[in-house]
Amino acid sequence: MFFSFLRRFFSYLLIIIAFYFIFRNIFKNWNEIRIALLNINWYFLIFSYLLLFPSLFLYTYAWQLILKELDKERNISFSDCLGIVVVSNLGKYVPGKVWFALSRIDFTKSFGFSENKIFLGILLESFFLFLSAFFYFIFFLRKYFYLPFLFLLLIITPNFFKLLFNFVLKIFKKERLVVSFPIKKLIPLLFLYILCWFFQGVAFFFLIKTFYFPISFHNLLSLIGIYALSWMLGFIVLIAPGGLGVREGSILLFLKDIFPMSIASLIALISRIWITIHELLNFLIFGLIFLTKIRKRI
Repeated sequence: MFFSFLRRFFSYLLIIIAFYFIFRNIFKNWNEIRIALLNINWYFLIFSYLLLFPSLFLYTYAWQLILKELDKERNISFSDCLGIVVVSNLGKYVPGKVWFALSRIDFTKSFGFSENKIFLGILLESFFLFLSAFFYFIFFLRKYFYLPFLFLLLIITPNFFKLLFNFVLKIFKKERLVVSFPIKKLIPLLFLYILCWFFQGVAFFFLIKTFYFPISFHNLLSLIGIYALSWMLGFIVLIAPGGLGVREGSILLFLKDIFPMSIASLIALISRIWITIHELLNFLIFGLIFLTKIRKRI
């Protein structure tokens, strides 16, 4: 009970601190913010939303490939994977991220996959998402370009890969990894997640261009890295529901050297509203159809 209280306390404190600085910068520079909001380019905004859909489909396809590799005897359609992904993603907004994992496991189990293999699939997905996010973040640092390649060569080595995941599975008291993941399987998966972040990052770029036209394509790779790593930091901090506070604080911290502080704060705030609307739209478009299909099966 006490630890639950502490977790909620620090979760709320983190959110309050992050949004305090964001809103303080916005109100402090309200005239500049007002001009930016009055000059919104709605075409760029719509285009940013359209670019999020290829990312969603690639992300879903990667999840489908992971499941098929973990259990070659089972078959699951792309549309079912899409429904599972869209519905379970809403679980990220519950503190602890447990509902994200539980709903992903519960829905996928209904297609005959074992809980241990689904859990391993979630670990694989998180691993590739973080690795591909780090790949782009190097462009923001603008140095040590050799690091991603050394890191990738090490991490995709099958023996190291298996040791790493068996260590994590042991922590969670799950079965050891017995399936083999050769490089020819790992590289296409990693490439898919790199493409996922690319589309999301370009969408993020056009979201910024919606109200801050001076932004240059020269900053595109840096912005992809900032967006991807901020998203992943929000995901791995378990006390923050949906990464609330962590993601916005990270975006503000990373963008303050590229944009005026007022614009960086506005980007941090609007990006949260933007992605939340997208996930709700995904649920309305794909999630409800999937839930209806599941109910009929039951």
